[in-house]
Amino acid sequence: MKKSELNILKEVINKVAKSNPEAWQSLKWEIWDTGDQSYYHWQMEFLNQANKEINALSVREKDLLKKEWYSLHRILKFNKEEDILERYALMVTDKIAGRARGAAYRTKDLQP
Repeated sequence: MKKSELNILKEVINKVAKSNPEAWQSLKWEIWDTGDQSYYHWQMEFLNQANKEINALSVREKDLLKKEWYSLHRILKFNKEEDILERYALMVTDKIAGRARGAAYRTKDLQP
């Protein structure tokens, strides 16, 4: 995720990460238990909320995200705004998993 995309999505990431404390704890436990992975089951628990928060962005913010999407050569080509925004929701869950990874290794008394 580019810095400009992160600037647009930072509040979304914060809101989504705090939206489900149980899933956050379970994600940290999964990371602690399984080690570094490219995907965690519990990160997908945040996907619906990520989609809701992204869709709640202003038209201007969504337009900026679309502009950022098209500013890079991407493997995936999307024509519909919804598809681009859904991809950003997945990127939000990846950022949350990254935060949880750091938190999992800082937590001394991690409980399942």
